[in-house]
Amino acid sequence: MLAALLGWPQATFASKIKLEKDSAVVTREVDGGLETDAVKLPAVVTTDLRLNEPRYVTLPNIMKAKKKTLEVLKPDALGVERDASPHDAEGGGAGEAQGGSEGRGREGAWSTSCATTQR
Repeated sequence: MLAALLGWPQATFASKIKLEKDSAVVTREVDGGLETDAVKLPAVVTTDLRLNEPRYVTLPNIMKAKKKTLEVLKPDALGVERDASPHDAEGGGAGEAQGGSEGRGREGAWSTSCATTQR
């Protein structure tokens, strides 16, 4: 639906993507084997589970990562200014738009709150 609204080409269930100058060559798995299509860019591409090849972490690399120090930078040091967001204003969050019965969880995700009655 997004591709139709934008007027862009669409390629679905991509298991391999190769970007060229002004197009993308998309390979996908079908019942009879593999199918390769080329779509002009910009395009909407959905992926299959097999597109990503995970990297497995080894124990020595985990130990190296534990020893590394993280440099903490302030936004001012990077020259970044914070703009006022509609979500920062009171009543402007997505929970209010959905009826106001939701609140932010510990990680910032929206969680539904429900009242329980005690007997």
